[in-house]
Amino acid sequence: GDAPMLLSWPHFYRGDPALLDQVDGLSPDEEKHQFGIDILPQLGVGLRAAIRLQINIFIEVDGLARLANATDTFLPIVWFDDGIEELDDPETIALLKSAVVEPAKIQSILYPILLVVGCMLVVFSSVMLGMRWNNKQKGKREYGMQMENRGIK
Repeated sequence: GDAPMLLSWPHFYRGDPALLDQVDGLSPDEEKHQFGIDILPQLGVGLRAAIRLQINIFIEVDGLARLANATDTFLPIVWFDDGIEELDDPETIALLKSAVVEPAKIQSILYPILLVVGCMLVVFSSVMLGMRWNNKQKGKREYGMQMENRGIK
């Protein structure tokens, strides 16, 4: 009833070697027993997942006469393997490809266009400021001449 449980990778993969010595028939294999998720970094979408876990129960032999020759051990109860090995839906694959490829295409087209538009705006603004400054100077000169013609200094 009160036996502690432990989750691990199947066959105690990457576990303490002492755990392997306690149970016969275990042979950890990275390909079969590791937990893994492949993620498309541009979108954060999982492309493949392999979820593999094993449930173990701790057997304590202290006080059990029938198990006097046994030792305390973690005993594997069940292990399971679930996940998606690969995407095989053409629509999903096309959607993911377009989500990665299209923004790069758009970016390669928009960057030069926006750079040219930005440069044109800077030139246009500079010309407009120059014309305004020139008109202001012209107005000051004309005002000065009018005052001079009136005899006011």
